[in-house]
Amino acid sequence: MADKAQTMLAKDVIRAVEARAYMTINGKRRLLLNAKKVTIKVDKTKEEVAILGRINKGNKSTGAKGTGSMTVYDNTPIFTELMLDFMNHGKDVYFDLQVTNEDSDSAAGSRTVVIKGVNIDNFDLTLCDADGKYLEQDVDFTFEGLEIPENFKELDGMQA
Repeated sequence: MADKAQTMLAKDVIRAVEARAYMTINGKRRLLLNAKKVTIKVDKTKEEVAILGRINKGNKSTGAKGTGSMTVYDNTPIFTELMLDFMNHGKDVYFDLQVTNEDSDSAAGSRTVVIKGVNIDNFDLTLCDADGKYLEQDVDFTFEGLEIPENFKELDGMQA
């Protein structure tokens, strides 16, 4: 008779809404109260490699690129000032972004991701929308460094 498979407890799912996001620009740390959604991802770059004795090719990782996006309520001058500095003075700003996911109900604990060298790709300087509800927009960015000073704990029962 097979052992009954253990399943995750519902309480261990992390509520995304309880996240906190901070940005540090020129040594000044700010809580991003206006952030609605933050997505950070790493895409690996790969090359196909031919291998003698095999019909199908292998894939060799050759690098990585960090990208992301934020949906923000447009109610603060932070991003417009960054773009204004770049447009008027050629001064591009790189900053750090820290996101912490934590749910006190979950045995997984919390995870903090810090990305370094964040650089904004675009930002709408003004928005008008007759059908719109709120001033919000998506901000795309790239980043150059990654740290995870705190990571989720492995849940009980995951060891097979």
